[in-house]
Amino acid sequence: MLNKIIYNYLKKSNINKFIFIGYSGGIDSTVLLNLTNIIFKQKNYYIFAIHINHNINKNNNIWEKHCILYCNIKNISLLIIRIKIKIKLNLEKKCRNFRLEIWNKIIPNNSSLLLAHHNDDQIETIFLKLIKGINYLSKIYGIKKKIKFKKIYIIKPLLNIEKNFIKYYAYKNKLLWINDNSNNNNKYDRNFIRN
Repeated sequence: MLNKIIYNYLKKSNINKFIFIGYSGGIDSTVLLNLTNIIFKQKNYYIFAIHINHNINKNNNIWEKHCILYCNIKNISLLIIRIKIKIKLNLEKKCRNFRLEIWNKIIPNNSSLLLAHHNDDQIETIFLKLIKGINYLSKIYGIKKKIKFKKIYIIKPLLNIEKNFIKYYAYKNKLLWINDNSNNNNKYDRNFIRN
């Protein structure tokens, strides 16, 4: 069922033959990578995972090795980018902006980048906006399913899928993923909402 949802949505999005997936090694991006690889590789699309090692967590190199191993097992091309962010203030925002610029530099014009945001992320985003003081309902909007950032299209095909369904798919298909221990750190606003 999840295969069909993803396939139908992406076909409607007019993706070209080169599909890039933002791959952290976590459960969400692993499910998206696995699904995209199953659905599109047999249809002669070119699938590339992109892993960005932020070098801000003591486990970043372990996660990078996991991504290399997983992509080798699945025969998926993997691009690894290593960055160093020294500024501690607004770290989440800085990392997000770095990733956007990196993706825009390395992904060919008009190609698609798939990200694994899901329905729970959407809810967290709306709560974050409410907490930060946006009190006009007309100004509260969540994550968009598809945007154009400079020369690339960023698509979130799992956005209507609940996290529990993603977990179910991962366990049922015996996928391998990493658990990011920083998700338990409530100093980050999104973690605070989630936890």
